[in-house]
Amino acid sequence: MFAVFACNLEPRCALQASNSSTIRVEKIVALIRGARWGIHDLSDMRSNGAEAPHFNMPLEYGLFFGAHQFGNKPHNLKSSLLLVHDIAKFRQNCSNLGGVDPVEHAGQPHAAIESVRDWVKTEMGDEANKIDFSWAMRERFDRFQPFLFKLCDDTSRPNP
Repeated sequence: MFAVFACNLEPRCALQASNSSTIRVEKIVALIRGARWGIHDLSDMRSNGAEAPHFNMPLEYGLFFGAHQFGNKPHNLKSSLLLVHDIAKFRQNCSNLGGVDPVEHAGQPHAAIESVRDWVKTEMGDEANKIDFSWAMRERFDRFQPFLFKLCDDTSRPNP
């Protein structure tokens, strides 16, 4: 999420729409319908042993991929970045996506940020000169991270 903001883009989320009469997958489909780009991180598919992995991101990637494959313009112009924790495990578990080239970040935030930044720069063309160099973005993230941890800590405490 940091990288998306740092690239001067606006991330979208189905939870932004508070219409309770629309199921979440319909909200996701509406977002995909209006999106030119999609960034999908399948890292959370790993199981910690205590609970099953979440499969929301693979479903969302599949919807985006399907829109790109089966849609008319502008859908066939869609572009996506697929991030994974481990490419070898991805290929083992998602063998039907053999022609898809995910980008591995090995759980390293700097690697994920640089991957998103590089992909966005490629997609933006001439607009890309507004995006920081990777070292500058890395510095910004390192300064931001302590505030994120504090924010997460503060929001997990019950209100008095």
